[in-house]
Amino acid sequence: MYRLIAVIAAACCFWSGNAVAQRYSPYDPFVFYEGNSCTQDRLFSFGGFGSQSCTGFPSPCFGNNDEARSVLIKFDNLPFGFVKTYYLRVYDSPVRAGDKDSATITIVKRPAGRSTYCVSTFNKSKVWDFGNISRRRGRTDDGKIDGKISYIDTWYSP
Repeated sequence: MYRLIAVIAAACCFWSGNAVAQRYSPYDPFVFYEGNSCTQDRLFSFGGFGSQSCTGFPSPCFGNNDEARSVLIKFDNLPFGFVKTYYLRVYDSPVRAGDKDSATITIVKRPAGRSTYCVSTFNKSKVWDFGNISRRRGRTDDGKIDGKISYIDTWYSP
């Protein structure tokens, strides 16, 4: 029985330092990292457009959501030309409550000569040539979202 559990665990994930490597696809446009500035372990990637809770099972984060502090945007994996604007929002709350902290990344165009960009933190608003990140501080929270992601929303406008 123990051997079967060990084989299943090894097939599902592998250890990397102190963190467990999570679901990752090279075709997903958003790759979340444990450290700020897309450093430390790659935790999980998120692809499809829609909403996903990062708590419970199954989830795209597989329970490791409280580690995510930055995200790598892979522009080659976004279908530019078909869609006008992309949005990625991360929430502190697993039910995306309006009173909680959140951060929204808006991508309005593919930047020239760039295939990826690292959003180094969710805690600060910033404007880039291709879009922006805007922070929303909830009325009941501390204003920080790094390492507290519990819900992910992605959508686009044609």
